[in-house]
Amino acid sequence: MTDNISSSQDRTVRLQPLLTVEDLEQLLRVHRRTIARMCKRGELPRPLKIGGGNRWRVEAIEEALDRLSDAKGRN
Repeated sequence: MTDNISSSQDRTVRLQPLLTVEDLEQLLRVHRRTIARMCKRGELPRPLKIGGGNRWRVEAIEEALDRLSDAKGRN
């Protein structure tokens, strides 16, 4: 029984709010069309489709931004 409780708590700890396109617009200071183009080019992860809206995991955006900054540093 204890294993079920601890495993349930582990899953809850990992859950984080998802970012909306509006969140990304403010965070990246770009227009939503730029976000769509960046997703299409693979610079940002494709969004999760939830309830008819687009959502992104915070970790996925952080990783994408790290990759972009590393690529810019090499040029």
